[in-house]
Amino acid sequence: MTELLSAFFVHGMHDHDVGLVLAKWDNGHAELVHDMLTYAAPLAQMMTAAILCVGDNVAGVFLYEVAEPFGNWFADVVINTRDVPERARAIAKLQDLVIEFYSSAENADPLKLAAAVGSADALHVVH
Repeated sequence: MTELLSAFFVHGMHDHDVGLVLAKWDNGHAELVHDMLTYAAPLAQMMTAAILCVGDNVAGVFLYEVAEPFGNWFADVVINTRDVPERARAIAKLQDLVIEFYSSAENADPLKLAAAVGSADALHVVH
């Protein structure tokens, strides 16, 4: 699943002029993509936590409504700050996107969903 999430991160980043993103970043394309892709595993964990909390009967497409917008947001941050987002800020953005997506589930309890998604990344160790 992380490979698919990663692909949609990159797809979302490409909603921008990649030349502009890279000019603002000024550290190399591979490094930028690598930094962005480190969020695929935490996102997969958040998705799993949300599904365990509310089920998977949700309207919409997770890749289009969570992974792709994250890539777009990531590129926005680079364009506006000339740097990748701080990890805590990026994790918070992912949590917001996941909670928003799964809030439409029939049995969604907003507090339980937020707690489940918020604790999902705590188990992830970045190498």
